[in-house]
Amino acid sequence: NNTKTKKEKSKMQSSLIDPKRFSKILNVIQQIHATNSAISVNVAGGGSHSISWLLSVPGASNTMISGNSPYCRHATRSLVNNNGISDFVTPAVAKELALASYKQVCDSEFKTQNYNLSSKVSFF
Repeated sequence: NNTKTKKEKSKMQSSLIDPKRFSKILNVIQQIHATNSAISVNVAGGGSHSISWLLSVPGASNTMISGNSPYCRHATRSLVNNNGISDFVTPAVAKELALASYKQVCDSEFKTQNYNLSSKVSFF
């Protein structure tokens, strides 16, 4: 187990993570993967590192459904089905991205399995 933790640390630290925050982030990701949850994430900007962090910790294949980082405006608009978006860095767009992830899980085969489904919005 100690060896895995060192490998995990190495992978995540190479992803430009602040070493002081690493232990806390790793702990949270391990807790996420220990739950019976299905996760689909849509992230933008600097949040894109969260996908690689989630996938670099053992247990991801049991938890992660998908990770998406719509980078251009067109990709974001199509994901949230809103061509009228003009300001992309808002809590409203973050909420729409979270809702799109939630819908993806609910519309997938995972809804018939015993997973905890929820939607979470984080805006930094």
